[in-house]
Amino acid sequence: MVDEPASANFRPPPGISLHMDADPDLVLLQALQQGGNDAAKSFLRRFRDSVYRYSRSLLNDRDEAEDATQDVFELILSGKASVRDVEHVRPWLFQVTRNRCLMMLRAGKRAPALESSDGLWDGKSPYELAVDADIGAAIRQAVGRLKSDYREVVILREYEDLTYDEIAHTIGMPVSTVKFRLYKAREALASLLAYLEHER
Repeated sequence: MVDEPASANFRPPPGISLHMDADPDLVLLQALQQGGNDAAKSFLRRFRDSVYRYSRSLLNDRDEAEDATQDVFELILSGKASVRDVEHVRPWLFQVTRNRCLMMLRAGKRAPALESSDGLWDGKSPYELAVDADIGAAIRQAVGRLKSDYREVVILREYEDLTYDEIAHTIGMPVSTVKFRLYKAREALASLLAYLEHER
């Protein structure tokens, strides 16, 4: 599930005009608030893969990520997700997604792995998993094996292209924490790449 950046090739739904300086995501959210199937379809098409990918990074389970993605869009389309003072749609959307995933983790009585911990990896080390894999697959697998507090910042920065400030707002942590987690995750991923290169 790879989607283009949110700003690529955006066309507003019929009946919505886009000014040159307008944020296309914000225009789409405003159109969604006014109702109409075209805006809902455009919003879903534009953000579904990103919400799923982020949900999966937090829940580490495909089925639960699908459920969370569906729940997030139901909340938004039904108007139950607060949209007051939204300046940037993507951080707001990821914050709604994160809140839903945390609720699912608590309801499932699984301890959320979003708190800080001593280690970086859940289960087996990617080193053990990646020896025979190609590097691209190994990186995807390694990112998936990072503990969720590290994995979520990697996903938001490297896959969703959010700024440090936007990530900090999304996860409710200071920018310094975001930078630290990214540094540690990138360091672990770089070690994995060096190891794979050495094994070739």
